[in-house]
Amino acid sequence: MKPDVAVTAMVRSRESDTTSSQSTASSRCNIGDHNLWAQHIGDLLVYLDKSFRYDGVLGITIDKTWVRFTYLEVPKTTMKKIKESPANRPGSLKVEEDERPLFFYSEPYNYLSREDRKIIFKALMLIKKMQSGYEKIQ
Repeated sequence: MKPDVAVTAMVRSRESDTTSSQSTASSRCNIGDHNLWAQHIGDLLVYLDKSFRYDGVLGITIDKTWVRFTYLEVPKTTMKKIKESPANRPGSLKVEEDERPLFFYSEPYNYLSREDRKIIFKALMLIKKMQSGYEKIQ
């Protein structure tokens, strides 16, 4: 059992990309600077209570021409522990294994590529549709 809050990164790749070369696939799955990911996860955590889902929040990262879609999932029990702990307390928050937040991210999509732009556009339209549905029930 690990005592610290940690993030599990998972890549969800497209089935059609399995024919790409090994070097291209490995370079597209490189997650880059871990400090930037930590900052992005922190930003997602701040806006978790404004998400239309109570247990997760969608995000987008952009690095030059590369776009990734992200999702941070935080169990209710963990969120309660985070809210109840002092802001300036030293050390890590202790949580059980099943209470650890999960961080998911897509492979990077290059908006200069026509095929990737189609995927990005469809994803943005789906997010807009989800947001519109949420606003209707509010």
